[in-house]
Amino acid sequence: MNQATAYFSSPIQAAAETRCEPGIPSWAAASLETLYGNLYACLTQFEIGFGLDGLHTYAVTADGQLRTLLMFRLHGHRAEVCNEVIAIGADDVAAFDAYVFAHFPQVRVVAWRAVHTPPQRQVPATQYYDYLEDTIITLPSSVEAYFASLSKNTRRNVQRQERWGRTELAGFDIRVARRADIDPERAKAIIALNHARMEFKHKQSGIDAAETARILRLVRERGMMVTIEVDGKVAAGALGATVGRNFFLMVLAHDPVFNTYGLGILCCYRAICETIADGSAEFHFLWGLYDYKRSFLGAPRPLYRLLVYRSRAAQLLEAPLAFAAWRHSARRRLIAWLKEQDRKDAWLARTLRAARERLLRLRGARQAT
Repeated sequence: MNQATAYFSSPIQAAAETRCEPGIPSWAAASLETLYGNLYACLTQFEIGFGLDGLHTYAVTADGQLRTLLMFRLHGHRAEVCNEVIAIGADDVAAFDAYVFAHFPQVRVVAWRAVHTPPQRQVPATQYYDYLEDTIITLPSSVEAYFASLSKNTRRNVQRQERWGRTELAGFDIRVARRADIDPERAKAIIALNHARMEFKHKQSGIDAAETARILRLVRERGMMVTIEVDGKVAAGALGATVGRNFFLMVLAHDPVFNTYGLGILCCYRAICETIADGSAEFHFLWGLYDYKRSFLGAPRPLYRLLVYRSRAAQLLEAPLAFAAWRHSARRRLIAWLKEQDRKDAWLARTLRAARERLLRLRGARQAT
């Protein structure tokens, strides 16, 4: 079981051997994928995201087994851990922090981002808060077993959506492509659908030119694309990448014209089935809490931001970082509270939702003029 599956690893053993060196050893790429099986803890992601220059490699081996493998960068008085979206034990975090503080005296704070780890109880100066979430399906060994595990409503819906598409939409076709067989123009069409849907909602898509380039490279090197086409045009699509035995969904989008046919949900279901057929262990929806993820048996895993300071004095010296972390934490709590009120359909939620919709319409009208 890799650490993408396990929640928290066991305490560090006394016989553990720690190594740290500047640069990236030749064995690190394969070892990262074996140990974590995570898109956000692989060298390809590091290279695309911020480059490999200046990285340090930290490795812990116990009883002949690689236990921890972290890439980190020194940035002024900060040590920034590159591995994200991984599960890591409190003892492993504490051991890394202690190593950094002992060997890099200029470092005031060790910064962890989007990791699944418990709080550091014994450290006097830390900030720890809910940062993101990753919704994960633990996949069975067969598509048949997965389909049988879904609720009656979900099974009926995906069957009905495909039946409607094949009987009512001219040229309805579901296609699957992998790696080098992925047509970049079709992949760009899926991203364009994401942009169109966000514009329809008067929102800004998070996929800019740089993110588009990142997605296209990842799917060409290690990805899968599922498209639903109508009359030869992409009406819905999913883009994702596999690392180790785990699949990470990066884009899921559909043309709002086909809302009543549920093509986005159908496309998602087919992507899940394809990953099962490929022998994947986990399907990662990544960020965002949506009902369809729960319908497909996704379970949310919280991801935390953790800042560990050398001392309280160091925390004061890093006041801008500490304040930014506090502000982000407060914003996350407010958003979570508003979502809970919205779920309850409380009066305040209805009032805020109506005000937000008016603001979005006003923004859209101004952008149109």
